Amino acid sequence: MHRPVLTSRAAMLSASAGVLLVVAAMVLPRWLDEDVRVHWPPLHADWDPRFGLLTLPAIAIGLMLVLALPRVSRTASWHALLAVAFASTWTWIMALAMTEGTDGLARVFERRQEYVFDAQSVGSIHEMLQTFIERIPFDSPDNWYVHVAGHPPGALLYFVGLDRIGVTDPFWIGVVCVTLASTAIVAVMITLRTLGSERLARSAMPWIVLAPSAVWMGVNGDAVFTAVAAWGLALLAVAATRGRALAAIGAGVLLGYCVFLSYGLVLLGILAVAVLTIARSWRPLPWALGGAFVVTAAFTVGGFAWWGRLPVLRGAVLRRHRVRTCVLVLGLGQPRRLDVHRWARRVGRIPGSSPSYTREECARAAGRSGRSHDSRRDTVGHEQGGGRTHLPAVHDLDRRPARTAA
Repeated sequence: MHRPVLTSRAAMLSASAGVLLVVAAMVLPRWLDEDVRVHWPPLHADWDPRFGLLTLPAIAIGLMLVLALPRVSRTASWHALLAVAFASTWTWIMALAMTEGTDGLARVFERRQEYVFDAQSVGSIHEMLQTFIERIPFDSPDNWYVHVAGHPPGALLYFVGLDRIGVTDPFWIGVVCVTLASTAIVAVMITLRTLGSERLARSAMPWIVLAPSAVWMGVNGDAVFTAVAAWGLALLAVAATRGRALAAIGAGVLLGYCVFLSYGLVLLGILAVAVLTIARSWRPLPWALGGAFVVTAAFTVGGFAWWGRLPVLRGAVLRRHRVRTCVLVLGLGQPRRLDVHRWARRVGRIPGSSPSYTREECARAAGRSGRSHDSRRDTVGHEQGGGRTHLPAVHDLDRRPARTAA
């Protein structure tokens, strides 16, 4: 099988495309005087650097990884390298999260807007699935909070599962999320080796470990989505190159479940097509579609129809799709060869910007996030990946509704 070789020209094109997109996201809103409702575009964050005693271990670990990983990536055996990649990723993410102590990892999962609050009030899973869509609107009785309302029930089910096995402390929930998220690098390296070469996977490893995304991987449920998607694509690559039906079914199950983790992850279909195109084999497709169908059928029979949420969520999902499409432009170009003009002709232009929220929608969102609380009177500041928002006080988390009988 022909394996494309990474060239300095291709790498420069990929890096330049990424830089141009980021610069455009930062400069255009200011030039056009357009309020894009983020404080530090293209990131939903604030510039708020901090330095404390616990920052020193993170700096030391970061320097050690910068010095050691390039050498290890060249000399370690393949299986040892995968173990080192996982351990290094886990250590780096934890070091960054712990710069503010255990609270740095637990804080996000303590927020009532996150999945944990609603997950710990779920009794019957079947009843939850049947009533999921009707509890999405802001004005519905016992409505879901922000993250649960904005995602399919697969994300909530993950946190319900943690609650069922006894992982209820926000810090340990964060540790579990970091551990699962850290396996993503193993899946990515397997994919690179399968579709490209082992040399390509080895050269990419230090960059993936130390990628800026580590800032978010310890404080966000999306990090688990990343791991599920990465393993789905890895299994698809294995199935396409080695003709294994079981791997194709597993890929379909994982990628199909991703669509029930986040509505925007339907765009993983583009990456799945890219994997099959690079592998030059479409044989796994029927098996993968069968696996995805099983997941969809299970949720539908359980009471949740994926398409049934469209009238409720309206344009919100489409707005998030556009953002993720921009990210995919970069993802498809790295670290393999990038032909921007050919890709643009085949895929088409990215949809234009969406209309901004109305004052009424923002007001409903504010009421939604605080329920009956006065946000000016009963809020505390929380940070996530550098972004600060004002949210209901953490002490209200103990006021959970009683769990219904299973």
